[in-house]
Amino acid sequence: MWLLYLGLAPLIVLIAAWLIRRKMYRDTAVFAAISLAGFGLWASVVHDRPIFLNTAISRILMALMPWTAG
Repeated sequence: MWLLYLGLAPLIVLIAAWLIRRKMYRDTAVFAAISLAGFGLWASVVHDRPIFLNTAISRILMALMPWTAG
């Protein structure tokens, strides 16, 4: 778990810094919002505190599992 924190967080920061340096402010905002949202969703699952969205997605996937077992 900590390995992902140590690998993913600097990667997000480096890409955001590169986008800012290239003066792509809108792209930086979109990238940061999506990356941090995904990071937050992942962290909540890892710490056994899934938010409602994760619970809803997991219920949908569990309902689809019998159809994919084919």
